[in-house]
Amino acid sequence: MYYIDMNTTQTTKERAGAVVISALQGLQTQYLDEQHSADALVDEQTRNLQALVRAAATLTPSAQAQFCQYFVLDFALDGQLYVRRGAHQRAAAHLMAEAAAAGIVVVG
Repeated sequence: MYYIDMNTTQTTKERAGAVVISALQGLQTQYLDEQHSADALVDEQTRNLQALVRAAATLTPSAQAQFCQYFVLDFALDGQLYVRRGAHQRAAAHLMAEAAAAGIVVVG
């Protein structure tokens, strides 16, 4: 059994249901906001990688051949390249200059 309030036509059971629905709608809104933020981040990272690939395609053939040898691509989601640890510094420096001319940001 449940209590019927004479001042309103809503029962306590209906009010409890409305509270639960309101809470669930709040959670759904929060989830959709977080999903939108995550999608925006993925879109930005995809654009960064695509720009990086387009810029790398403009490098000379010899630079393209050395590209993966000297740079770490694992962290390229931010649109920047990092010099691979232990890479031949003189060759990497030459490639860094060519990459910079192509619009690629090289860190390190």
